[in-house]
Formats: sequence, structure tokens, C-alpha cells
Amino acid sequence: MRKFYSSLLFSFLFLQSQAQYCSSAATQPADEDIFNVTFQTINNSSACIGAGVGQNYTNFSSSVAPAIVWPGGTFNLSTTVGVCGNFGYSTSVAAFIDYNRNFSLTDGGEKVYASPTFQNSLPSAVFSGNVTIPITASQGLTRLRVVAVETTSSAAITACGGYNWGETEDYSIMILPQPIANDMGMSVFNNPLPTECLTKNTSITVTVFNYGTNNQMNVPIHLSVSGANTANVSAVIPGTFNSFTEQQFTFTGIDLSNYGSNTIKVFTGLLTDGRPTNDTVTVIRTFAGPAPMPYSENFESGVTPPGYVGNMIINSAFGVMHGNGGSKGMYFNLWNGATSFTETLPKVGTLRNDAVFSFDYRIVNRTGYLNPGGVGTTTLSDDSLTLWMSSDCGTTFQHVQTITGVQHTATNAFKNIKVLIKRQSRN
Repeated sequence: MRKFYSSLLFSFLFLQSQAQYCSSAATQPADEDIFNVTFQTINNSSACIGAGVGQNYTNFSSSVAPAIVWPGGTFNLSTTVGVCGNFGYSTSVAAFIDYNRNFSLTDGGEKVYASPTFQNSLPSAVFSGNVTIPITASQGLTRLRVVAVETTSSAAITACGGYNWGETEDYSIMILPQPIANDMGMSVFNNPLPTECLTKNTSITVTVFNYGTNNQMNVPIHLSVSGANTANVSAVIPGTFNSFTEQQFTFTGIDLSNYGSNTIKVFTGLLTDGRPTNDTVTVIRTFAGPAPMPYSENFESGVTPPGYVGNMIINSAFGVMHGNGGSKGMYFNLWNGATSFTETLPKVGTLRNDAVFSFDYRIVNRTGYLNPGGVGTTTLSDDSLTLWMSSDCGTTFQHVQTITGVQHTATNAFKNIKVLIKRQSRN
């Protein structure tokens, strides 16, 4: 099945890839399995999948709240290993922490625990030892990996790679300054995201963390906006805010509708706060004005126009032009290794009830592309060229029109499509 997609998205789309930790897992599901890991606030128990079947790898880095540790602190790590089945063998445990937060667990000093002796895992065995966080550890969220392997030597256990029997479990830990009694601070600026529309009724959400050892009550929080828009709002996070926990707080109804750049600052206001350096989070959010109406693009600049985001390419495949009548245009080469494409257009101005979107397209065979005018392609019934529109900067999309393979006529000539957008949005 081949798919053809085209998108009229009055917005930008933003994708971000994240670095990944190396893989570590058992190759056999039977025998040893981790039944519990306890480290600071982590106390996580798990069980076999079924009779004689255990987990090879489990990622608890998102589902279990991170343990809070600090440079210079010493903390006990306890790992309980059991058996999925009827037989237990010699087992050892090792643990690793990414102290420099570079998505590697193999740097020097990052093997933080190695069981001094092996134990028989039937019915269960507890491995316990202390972990001291180095003074040089990078502060922030990072990874703890615990590996239990059927082996008589923990020295043979590495952070990456496969092994026969056992299990690997991943957790998150938060390395913070050594805690003091009263320390409220900001953790995350949640929204608006850089791609979101800013309106007369924008919601601003942050995550607040109680880094101190004392519980707090009715914590003051403040918002300040400057730049294209201005706002100053004070509020209270109601009730008890327990030590080493986080809460989200949202300011609603903030007018950020003027186009331009906004500096948004959110900060806590605990009078007894002993560490003000983490009280504030500041971001810049820019709401660019739309392209003026009527909007048109002929691609004659020979470069990707401003605001176009996607995997279409401008102009020059196979040494020929791509536009109507020998003019320039954009194309995408569809084949069995690349069966779809999407292209995002820039945000445009206010639409009237009679707004029309018009474009020229054709689908031609690559083999015959160098022939005069190209050779028209016969599409399949499940092929499609689809047009979508977003009125909220790409958060959601509304279907506008689909040209199916049945509706497409094989021809080397460009076909002009006119779509009545109607009043689907103010932008």
C-alpha cells in the first residue's frame, strides 16, 4: 500500500529526538528476576510474568518517581532477586548511575555497586550496599540501572549488552543540592510550548518542587510577563506541599494575544526560603504574526520558502524543474522505502467565509521523469493526497479534503485543485 499525503497546516511542526541509553537485557526469560529495588524514595516491587517466565528488561524510569540524592550523600541500595520457576542458581548484582548525565553508563566511576559475593536466588536473595554520590556529580535528572545476572562474579556484569539469565531494571534519580529545611523551587515550565498559539485566554503551567525537608502550607507563586504582552499575577498553591514532592500549578486567562516576543517568568515566594537560586523559571515565547492575505508562493527563489516544514525538496531532482509550465516547485520521491510525505505551510492571516486554497500537483513515474513532461502514474485505490488545516498552531488538525487514488487521473499534466476552506478558524 502506498500513501500520498499533503498537509495545509497553518503552523509549524516541531519534532525532537532524545538520546537513548544502551540496551541491557537477559536473553532467557526463566530463572532469576528482580523482585524489589529500594533506593531512597524508590521502593519498587515487581513479579514474574507467569510460571517460569520473568522479565528480561523493565524500564521504570518514568512510571516510578525518581529518588532524591545529593553530592556527598551516602545512600543504601537494596536489591531482592527471586526465581521465576523452580530452580535457583548463583546470582550477582551490579548497579550503575550516569553521574555526568551524558546518556552513558560506562564512564569511570559509574559502576556504583558490585555485590561482593554471589548468592543462590532460590527462594530469594537480598543484595545490599551503600552508594556515595560524588561531589562532582552533575545535578539534575539521570539514570540508575540495576542488573542481576546468573553469575558467580559481579565483576563480569556490565551496564550494556546481553546475558543469559537475570533481569535489568532502569530507574530515574534526581541529583540535587544537599537539602535544607525550607526550599521551594521551580522544576519544569510545562506550557505554553514554543509551538502553541498564544491567545487572550492562554494558560501557563509550571511544575513546582519542594526541595526542602519541611512540609509547606499555602505556598505563594507569582507570574510576570513582559514584552509584546504584560501581566503580573500572584496566587497561592493551596494546602499542604509535602517535602520532596512536586505539584503542577496553572495560571489561567493570561492575555498573550499581541504578536511578538514575550518573556515569561514564574517564581515561588516562600518568605523563609533558604535557597532562592532555584525559585524562578524564565522562558521566552514568541507568537509570530501570520503571513498577510492573500498568500501565494511560486517557489521561484529556488530555496525552501520561510515557514515550510516537512520532507519535500525544492526544485532540482534529476536536473529538471518541478513546477507547472517549467517553473520551479517542490517534490518528494515516493518508493517502497519512503511511502509517505508531509509538508507544513506557514501560518496565514484571518480567513473569510469564502477563503480558497489553491495548488497545482501531479504524480509522475520516476523512470519516465526525464522524458518530455514526465509519464503520468496510475495510482492505487488506497493511495491518497490529503489536505489538513490547523487553527491552533498544530495542536489539532481538521480534515479539509482527500484526493483518493480512484479520483486521481494518470496524466503528465498538472492539475489545479481549489478548496473552499470556509470559516474553520479566525487564523
